[in-house]
Amino acid sequence: MENKTLPFALMAGLSAALLFTGCSSNKGGETTCHDFLSQAQDKQDSIVTKMYNDKHGKDPNGIKLVALRTEAKAYCSITANDKTNISNVPLS
Repeated sequence: MENKTLPFALMAGLSAALLFTGCSSNKGGETTCHDFLSQAQDKQDSIVTKMYNDKHGKDPNGIKLVALRTEAKAYCSITANDKTNISNVPLS
């Protein structure tokens, strides 16, 4: 007896997993310091851009982006602990 629905169910499950993984990859200010510091620079830029955009309604320019990333890294390295969200970083 051939089960024709199994391949469709597997594809649906895989698609859902990929969708949810993609949606949760950039949490902006909800990213923990541990996660933020372990990311590559381009991912850190994406995270602080989202955080800035959520607060100000626009993306930061190049110099501002570098400053924000540096502020977040300094805050996480000096003031915060691994579980602190970077939304606590005082954005300039």
